[in-house]
Amino acid sequence: MTAETSGQESTQLPPETTDASSQSQRPAFVPEQYWDAKAGTLKPEYGEHVQGLERFRTEIESLAGTIPEAADKYDVKLPADFEMPEGYQFSVEGREGLIEAARAAAHKARLPQSAFEAMVGAVAAAEIKQLEADRARIDAEIKALGEKGPERLRSIETALKARLTAGQAESLMALTVSKDGVEALEKLLSSASRVPAETADPARKGAALDQIMKESPVTRLTRIFERQRKAS
Repeated sequence: MTAETSGQESTQLPPETTDASSQSQRPAFVPEQYWDAKAGTLKPEYGEHVQGLERFRTEIESLAGTIPEAADKYDVKLPADFEMPEGYQFSVEGREGLIEAARAAAHKARLPQSAFEAMVGAVAAAEIKQLEADRARIDAEIKALGEKGPERLRSIETALKARLTAGQAESLMALTVSKDGVEALEKLLSSASRVPAETADPARKGAALDQIMKESPVTRLTRIFERQRKAS
């Protein structure tokens, strides 16, 4: 198109441009999924994105305030919402080495107290799961003993406590978690009660029983099986 001015030559005006470079460009800080390229504006979802980032920043700043100043300042406890099954308890007694290592690792990773508690909860949950599996296995073993299974266990416990110290009896009772262990203890106790005739004297008989019960389970089992082999 042309324009004429009195006393001047006509001038050609530049054509209107629709080059894409003249449109609004996406700011570098705006993720592509939140930019409307056609309209050259932000999408409505961008506001929600910004709010989410703000909440995340606030949460991080809040958690940062709970990072202990030293590793030994971590409080070893379960999360407040941890549900402990009935009949179970979680103790840190005897785990000093593990606790020290866990605290050091948590502090190095700059974990807040809540994250450390989550770690403790994960350990407790794993142990409870294992205990439940062990209980199920032991229950199955006891059922395999028949209807008199519980009675047989009580008899073994009574006999062991009558002959051994509490600690020794408890150690041997650990064998009763299996059918084979129960039957082995029953054989050992039966053997101990059948003292040879030459030890009929009460004092000698008691000494013989003490000697038998002080033997290791392997020694006693070997002696019993050897006697049975000779008898057959």
